[in-house]
Amino acid sequence: MRGNPSVQSTSTSVQHNPTSQINVGVNPVGVALTIALPVVVICAIVGYRKYRATVLRRRVKLLNQIWQLDALKKLS
Repeated sequence: MRGNPSVQSTSTSVQHNPTSQINVGVNPVGVALTIALPVVVICAIVGYRKYRATVLRRRVKLLNQIWQLDALKKLS
């Protein structure tokens, strides 16, 4: 016995293309580091410059005091 030629079994397969949609998960730790790292570096640079300016001001003040004391000794 043969099968009925008028009835044909067709199977349609849908091909899934994995490259058509790329789902990339966002890592919140990575995003936080990406934002925080430049901010921390800039704050460190600004803080160090302020620190050096303060140290320089103190040295100049001390040298002025020494110079004034030395000048008073010479006048006496």
